[in-house]
Amino acid sequence: MPVKDLLIDSLNQTGLDIEEAHIESLVQYIQLLEKWNKAFNLTAADQVHELVDRHVVDSLTLGCFLPNEGVVADVGSGAGLPGIPLAITHPMLTVKLIDSNGKKTRFMQHATLELGLKNTFIMRQRMEDLQESSYGVITARAVASLKVLIQRADRLLKPGGELLAQKGAKADDEIAEVNSDWGEMLCSRRLPVVNDSGRSTLIRYKKSYV
Repeated sequence: MPVKDLLIDSLNQTGLDIEEAHIESLVQYIQLLEKWNKAFNLTAADQVHELVDRHVVDSLTLGCFLPNEGVVADVGSGAGLPGIPLAITHPMLTVKLIDSNGKKTRFMQHATLELGLKNTFIMRQRMEDLQESSYGVITARAVASLKVLIQRADRLLKPGGELLAQKGAKADDEIAEVNSDWGEMLCSRRLPVVNDSGRSTLIRYKKSYV
């Protein structure tokens, strides 16, 4: 099945409404990711339907939780997930794609240039080295344990800022591990998944204003 048809089918299953122009850009991104992944092993997914379902569409489910404009830091962005799909569908946002792996930042640089994305910045840095209290929203997908992620994100978030973390099958265990320390600042919800692509949970952590 053509990539566009796979993408539209998955979007329909999740109820996501994406503009046609954005769909074309997402298809181009998926094709770039598929090509580079074969040579550089950017993700564990080796089938195009996995790239569509488990990575791109799963990333897009975060879209409704983002502000309409401002700056989002996507930490541990890897192959640009969820940052590049979200930058495509939210052109008024500035998305900083942050990863310490040179191979992956080179792919993100290439992909954003090919896609003509003007609202992205690629940063080859470790999360621990970023400037503190700099971000209103941080996204993270498959990055560290929730406990470590919150500890690192809390330093980077502005007061009242929010971490949006996507977690898989062990989300409940990770939430239980941090609940005594940050429970009042956490909320979680299941995200829609397609074609049995696995469990996806969004965990939202809001930094105190104090």
